[in-house]
Amino acid sequence: MTSQVEIYNMALGNIGISETVQDLQERSKARITCSRFWEIARDNALGQFPWSFATKFATLALVGTPPRGWAYQYQYPNDCLKALYLTPAGRIPRPMTIDERPNFRTAFSDNGQVILTNEEAAELAYVVRITDEGRYPPLFVVALSWQLSALIAMPMSAQTSIVQTVGANYVQAWQIAAAADLNESAEDILKVVPDYVIGRNA
Repeated sequence: MTSQVEIYNMALGNIGISETVQDLQERSKARITCSRFWEIARDNALGQFPWSFATKFATLALVGTPPRGWAYQYQYPNDCLKALYLTPAGRIPRPMTIDERPNFRTAFSDNGQVILTNEEAAELAYVVRITDEGRYPPLFVVALSWQLSALIAMPMSAQTSIVQTVGANYVQAWQIAAAADLNESAEDILKVVPDYVIGRNA
């Protein structure tokens, strides 16, 4: 199991910083800088791909009155980082193919963030915010450490060349982790990977 402190130290090592963090309460520059960017790095890394370990299915709760053109308005889950696809009631959940249009859209209303759709009793598949680092697969941990490195590189090193290198390393680590995640799924890659990701790898 990997801890938050260990990911901090991986991120620091990625940019050549020998200083390490011992605990989350210390007042060192390394800990303060890593903590400042931790949540956005974690949420970015989680939200950029439909990771199998972070995908959750939930029946949505109706809220408020939908605007014209939509039959239903559902509450956006509090722990949702990215809505993936809606499954109509009574059907087996499956991801959309690239050629399919989403059957919902997200919006803001007096009830906060909502999901608008014409699907009744819909179930949403979404990427959930996971704060327990022990649930992260090893390859995702590596990618997350590089994402954090990309955010702390400038305040910790102030070297532009390092910032550029770290960004490229994050993309590579992300691709490796995503490919490994797909290999554990029975779904066709074209059903679960957005076209902009496929284009990036072409």
